[in-house]
Amino acid sequence: MPLQQTIDEGSGRLQQLLSAELESTGKLLELLEQEHQLLVNGEAEEIRAISAQKQAQTMLLREQLLVRDRFLAAHRLPSGKEGTDLFIGQTDSDSAIRQCWSKIQALATQLNYRNEVNGGIVALAQRHVREALNILTCHTDQESTYGPAGQRMGRSPQSLAKV
Repeated sequence: MPLQQTIDEGSGRLQQLLSAELESTGKLLELLEQEHQLLVNGEAEEIRAISAQKQAQTMLLREQLLVRDRFLAAHRLPSGKEGTDLFIGQTDSDSAIRQCWSKIQALATQLNYRNEVNGGIVALAQRHVREALNILTCHTDQESTYGPAGQRMGRSPQSLAKV
């Protein structure tokens, strides 16, 4: 079977796969944006709920990526972006499949950025909690006093409630 005929027949199927991925990627971005607002507002219970939705959406997207990889393998192409680029490179430059793939790549960039920002917010909140706990229990990361022989000594691990 000539390569162009294989490309033409496979384009319809790949278009279906990419359309489903585009929808899933868009939903995941919406969830990350909602998560961002919840993190900013400190709404713990809602964060747990959105986290479960985010996990389910991520699993769906992972399954869709595996289906695309199987499609690419059936066409003797590498998996992932590399194989998809090779396949799409054989299609018309103004095809719907190219536009869909371009949208997916743009959304992936946005997903990465939003995930980094949300992760930074979580890390900062964790650091603040850790610092507050250290203050309450009189623990510090630094040894702040010296003993009689000149050795560094940390603070006593007493909580403020006992002091």
